[in-house]
Amino acid sequence: MIFQIPVVRTDTQKFLSHLSHVQIPLYVAETGGLDMTECTAPSSFALVLGNEGVGIRPTLRSAATNLLSVSMRGEADSLNVAMAGSILLYGLTRGEI
Repeated sequence: MIFQIPVVRTDTQKFLSHLSHVQIPLYVAETGGLDMTECTAPSSFALVLGNEGVGIRPTLRSAATNLLSVSMRGEADSLNVAMAGSILLYGLTRGEI
């Protein structure tokens, strides 16, 4: 998909400034956030995922339009970032495909 969607490398402040300027909402994956099934994303959005060890930078978390999570059943308490990202992207775009 890297050849199908825009990918940009930048610093946090420039990223947040750009999102604000073009009015793109920022969704951040966070345990305990709003269940992704309760969120309907517009056609353009940004999604930030962190790793279990370090997580999301506080500046990104505080700038988020919504903190989102993937609800889990049973004893599982986390997903790896690739799996969580895939599920969140599917859920956020489920009306767009």
